[in-house]
Amino acid sequence: MREFYVWGGVFRSNELAWAEPGPSPASLERGTFELHGPYPTEAEARRAQKEFTMRNVDVCAHRMVLADVAKSDAEDWTNRLRAACPA
Repeated sequence: MREFYVWGGVFRSNELAWAEPGPSPASLERGTFELHGPYPTEAEARRAQKEFTMRNVDVCAHRMVLADVAKSDAEDWTNRLRAACPA
């Protein structure tokens, strides 16, 4: 089973926000981390991703990322993601 999350915030630069293969939560500005979900389907998560992105459309370094996570790994994944963000 899969769960879908949307995470992101304001990154320290556009380059960090759009890094490949994906941005690092450690590259976020302090206090901007957002985590939403789980969403039961990818379609619902994509709608939420678009909504959260549009709220900050004027902030060019703001990015929301869709994550597809195994349900059995979700708690560990969310804890690691939170721990990686700047305090």
